[in-house]
Amino acid sequence: MKFAKKLQEELEQGWNGQYLDYKALKKVMKNGEGEDFCIALSSELHKVHDFMRHQQEALQDQIPGMLMEETQQIKLRGRSEERLENCVVVVQKIESFKHYSDLTFEAMRKIIKKFD
Repeated sequence: MKFAKKLQEELEQGWNGQYLDYKALKKVMKNGEGEDFCIALSSELHKVHDFMRHQQEALQDQIPGMLMEETQQIKLRGRSEERLENCVVVVQKIESFKHYSDLTFEAMRKIIKKFD
């Protein structure tokens, strides 16, 4: 299976526009000059970096609040399914973020290899 197709199949639906645009970079590489490719790649990397920073900050903001809530619940000897569901949601977000990072890294590696 070609990587571009694999990438399209594995995208996180809500984040479609945030991935490295592998197809567009391939097109620039074929039709443009090296400088055009470098400019396009730089733009894509800035987009990815900004998105990753935003996602990381959002996760970092959620976790301390959950830990404080959990500590308060332990003191009160109470357990809440809502808290457990919140933890599951955060873990899913972390897993999605990791998958995004892995796909983006692979796309970057492959497109740079093609450019060499």
